[in-house]
Amino acid sequence: MFNISNSIQFGFDVATSITIIATAVSWAYSQKKRAQEEAQKGVDQRVRSTCLKTVQSVLREMENEFSSLIDESTAFESKIDRLIKVEDGEVDFSRLIRALQHDSEFVENSTQQLGKIRSRTGEFYEIIQKRRYTLLPMLMSIDTKGEYIQVFEANVSEIAQAYNRLGSGYISLLREVGTLIVLIGDLQAPEGDEKIGISTVIADEKCLNRVKSILFDEDYYDWIQLFVPAGEEKTYLKEVIEPDTVENHKLANIVFQNFINHMIDEGDRMQAQILRYASREVTKARIECKDILIALSAISCKLVSKGSVGTLHELIEEFETDRYFGRDNKIR
Repeated sequence: MFNISNSIQFGFDVATSITIIATAVSWAYSQKKRAQEEAQKGVDQRVRSTCLKTVQSVLREMENEFSSLIDESTAFESKIDRLIKVEDGEVDFSRLIRALQHDSEFVENSTQQLGKIRSRTGEFYEIIQKRRYTLLPMLMSIDTKGEYIQVFEANVSEIAQAYNRLGSGYISLLREVGTLIVLIGDLQAPEGDEKIGISTVIADEKCLNRVKSILFDEDYYDWIQLFVPAGEEKTYLKEVIEPDTVENHKLANIVFQNFINHMIDEGDRMQAQILRYASREVTKARIECKDILIALSAISCKLVSKGSVGTLHELIEEFETDRYFGRDNKIR
């Protein structure tokens, strides 16, 4: 005879067994998944740790080179800036001009200093370039959005531009203007006679070629603007400097006359102006080198904090303040 109670008991035992098996399978799956997650966390942690060591190693190497750059750059900046007085927007070059007049080697020594600063900037840049092959793959492994790479590459590009501006810009300009001053001096009439005019300078082939070399060089554009009529600066760039042949002869002639007049009357002041521009460029180059140190410091912080300190750009902005590295107000 069919026993209902036995059937119920059998069904209950089967259901219980299925539940136990399902629970066991679920537990085993959860344990496996947890183990995989823990293993992945371990891998991620090891990757972050390796990245952190790499970034900090590069950072230490660059800090040492930056210290040498600071020694050279601040010596030049203080030498020039202490001789210039700015009051109510007016720049007083009188002390710097006197220094130029009393020391015939002042400009040459300053040019050599600029050369050393450029070399230091180049060495700093070379360290970054050499370490890119180590640093970039590490950053890519943890930087899925490309944020770290973008910041790093932007800073590298700025340093390269600073290096070029120092070399093809103010070092070359100081030498060219110095040569032109000597050439004009050779044309000057004996003492007591009337000074030479623009036509005398233009008639001399060496002087004229030097004037053209200066006024047609885009690398000198920031300084050349001083001789361009107000409001015509962009026109001079686009219609005189950039084209293969001069398109605006009227404007070019005005600038030629202004420039030559100033070179005849106040060559020392022209050199003083260039030295001030150069000092500002050195300051800018120093800050741009500092930028990449700040960026790498921020990346190090992000690697340690695991994202609990905001975005990389937010952290960089915080590090740039005087509370931390003082990007604009602290030398080191």
